[in-house]
Amino acid sequence: MIILQKYIQKEIYILVDSLKVLAIILLTYFLIKYLFRIFAPFLIKRFISKMQKQFNSQYKYHQRKESKREGEVSIEKKNNSKIKNDKNLGEYVDYEEIE
Repeated sequence: MIILQKYIQKEIYILVDSLKVLAIILLTYFLIKYLFRIFAPFLIKRFISKMQKQFNSQYKYHQRKESKREGEVSIEKKNNSKIKNDKNLGEYVDYEEIE
């Protein structure tokens, strides 16, 4: 009889501990969900304003770069990093196909 009481008491402790863990998990879930509902709009607005500032700065840079008076012509030459050196190419060999 005493063994049965100890066994039941042990099972009750396990059940209570399991319920405590489950309650903590559920409270944490609902707390995070609630906080996300409060702070998500602010975070999204901040992200959007940051992206908007970045877009505007790139747009202004592009506008400044291409702002020219009407009728003005400008030619921008790209620097070729590859300089052709014909002296070191070797001699030309004409190949014939053999069938």
